Amino acid sequence: MTLSRRRFLTNSALTATAVPLALTAGIDYCEAASKSPYDLSMGFPADAIRLNYNENTLGPSPKAIEGATAAIHESYRYALADQLRPHIADYQGVDKDWVVMGCGSSEILRLAPIAFGRNGGNVVSAHETWGGLTRVADNFGLNVTRVPLLKDQDYAFDFDGMLDAVDSDTRLFVLVTPNNPTGTTVSYAEIKNIADALPKDVLFVLDQAYVDYQDPQKSGVDLIKEGYSIVLVT
Repeated sequence: MTLSRRRFLTNSALTATAVPLALTAGIDYCEAASKSPYDLSMGFPADAIRLNYNENTLGPSPKAIEGATAAIHESYRYALADQLRPHIADYQGVDKDWVVMGCGSSEILRLAPIAFGRNGGNVVSAHETWGGLTRVADNFGLNVTRVPLLKDQDYAFDFDGMLDAVDSDTRLFVLVTPNNPTGTTVSYAEIKNIADALPKDVLFVLDQAYVDYQDPQKSGVDLIKEGYSIVLVT
């Protein structure tokens, strides 16, 4: 099984039509509009910057505000993802067929166990990590093995334990780096070692939503550039 855009979208689309909304029960979705009648504080002080939700102290870039403002007069037009995919592919240095668009990375991550676990199987993940993907896998009926972090090693990932949990029924191997909520980071060399160790039919999911917080280095995208074809990087 190879991870191509056509295969991923086909699996996702066919399955999404049959999967009940109950699969995503208990999952936090995007926050509502700023004047929502609901309390969006989630228990934090009103002015708290929630790094675990990818918030920052700087606010949106002035260039982003300028670009959004300039585009408002055309907001009635329907934009197609295919118009953006080539630009993202060019920026990342990959073929456009390797780019899958979603409403943020969470949508793609939550579709992954549905698309690749349609025929059953299991998922391997760390325990103390972002659980959006694994909660969907739980609700979808997949077995999820959550391997605890190594507390006596500054909460490092237990790669030996995670790889030992992989068997012939494993469909997805999930790694969040930098990790949410511990901040644990994984080097590119370690990521590549995992990719080499995994069976060729296991989807290696790399959630790198916080990659900008770590020192510049190669990312999971470089695995794809080097020819690894069963990797999903968000």
